Amino acid sequence: MKKELYDKYKNVIDEKFKQDLLDVCVQVYGEKRRAQFEANMSKIDIHSKFTLEELKKFLEEQGLADELNDPLFEEAFQEYETRKKEVEQEGKEKRIQLQRQVLEEIKSELSPEEALELEKEMQDYEFNGSFNLLDFAWQRTFEGQKNDVLESIADRYKLEDMYSAKKYENELPDIAKRYHSEGNKIDLETRRNVGVIGSSYENMMEELTDVDAQEVDELDLPLEMSIPGAFVTSLKDRESNDKYRDHIFLSLKSDKAQTLGKLAHEILHTLERTEKTNENTGKKEFRTGFNEYSIENENVNFESECMHQVILNSRIYPALRNLGYDIYNTSDYDISNFDTNYKFFDRYESAILDARCEGMEGLYDIVGKENFIELANLQGRRNAKLDPEATKVFENMKEYERQNLAVRIGKFTLPMQEDILGKKQAEAELSGLQKNEKDIGVDNEY
Repeated sequence: MKKELYDKYKNVIDEKFKQDLLDVCVQVYGEKRRAQFEANMSKIDIHSKFTLEELKKFLEEQGLADELNDPLFEEAFQEYETRKKEVEQEGKEKRIQLQRQVLEEIKSELSPEEALELEKEMQDYEFNGSFNLLDFAWQRTFEGQKNDVLESIADRYKLEDMYSAKKYENELPDIAKRYHSEGNKIDLETRRNVGVIGSSYENMMEELTDVDAQEVDELDLPLEMSIPGAFVTSLKDRESNDKYRDHIFLSLKSDKAQTLGKLAHEILHTLERTEKTNENTGKKEFRTGFNEYSIENENVNFESECMHQVILNSRIYPALRNLGYDIYNTSDYDISNFDTNYKFFDRYESAILDARCEGMEGLYDIVGKENFIELANLQGRRNAKLDPEATKVFENMKEYERQNLAVRIGKFTLPMQEDILGKKQAEAELSGLQKNEKDIGVDNEY
């Protein structure tokens, strides 16, 4: 995409919004988080990702369709359409060549009669100029062309629908497995190449000149360009092994309220983020939300994202609306989010917010690690109809909380008994703990 177009239409986020969001997050998470949040906010770079097609839709929805008559647009769209057709044709030709190679191998396994018939059909099909195994239904229905041997082989080797090959993975012959694997690579490469044409990719790459080249390669921006939405990632600076910045890639949206909502979602991830250096590898490791350092658990990650939405919906967005911002975010996480997560947050808000910024032990002490993992495993099944089962887990959390209250209080009274802390200090610790227990609902049923 031409730089003039990118600079004119890229999202420019008001610095006041970022400051207001920071202040709101400090109000929600506590003043003790201010230094962490300010430091993390200062390390954020925002990049706008959009294609010419998305820009066209944006302008039309904004009532600015006349701007599309600008010669700069016409030139950009011409270049885009021409190059897109070329890339798609290149991908199709690679797929056709792959199909020919596979059928030649299969032909060697056939009887002489069937191999001869296959050769004849392949020649007829090639002469037609559209050698594509996925076109059989079209050829038969609209052109009356029958390719009995080709169709039989495509069915026998499960060649026709490469996208459902996973279903047949255990029963596929090696030839078919290789065909599907290579075909997927061709499709992925085509998607990556199309994704950068007429997009803000080159402009973003200019903005990422200070980022370590390997980090950018691993990010795979060409593929990300073809995926709508926003995401955030930590990338290492080119000149330093220890310095990282959080880069937010934000899609162009005509709905400013949703744009702000998605931005707030990603920024909150960065504010919660903490980092440490792995003693064994010397590499930086990051944690955010309920995720732990170097421990990947898909279900815990999904529960973390769902709770992220709970915090935004119930605390962050309302506070920003009170400041005059029109803001919302339609997230896929809301679709399968349990109502129980809102009850879980209301009861254990302080402990949950601390867990997301410090570590999970404090929350585990209160609700039980096994209970939390069970909730995460249920949420990881991505089915809101399982909410009654999640409610049972929540009840178990409350029971665990009651049964272990004495143990948690004991952690503060023990120093008093051993005369390690002064009596007044221990009493203050105990008083604070009892107040916190009341805040999280020990004395009040939900």
